[in-house]
Amino acid sequence: ADHKTDEAAKTVGEKTKDASCATGETTSDAMNNTKIHAKMMDETTLKDSDINVDVNDHAVTLKGTVVSAAGKARAAEIARTTAGVKSVNNMLVISAKK
Repeated sequence: ADHKTDEAAKTVGEKTKDASCATGETTSDAMNNTKIHAKMMDETTLKDSDINVDVNDHAVTLKGTVVSAAGKARAAEIARTTAGVKSVNNMLVISAKK
């Protein structure tokens, strides 16, 4: 019986470790998402933009609209220069202010 208990405890420990690693990734992605949003809030070139930021496994996808090419470039630069970001997929569309 002790052997089965030891094996069960080992399995639970490994699953907990796996889950904590996955949670660490999610937390890091969430933190990067928050950092990118915070940097974009103060950016005048992004005023009147509607940007959705998705971060998955340190890869950022930007979707939505910006009012200028400069805004699109600036949003990508903000995401790219955020610590922990490995890549940026800029899918932003330039659209006149509504």
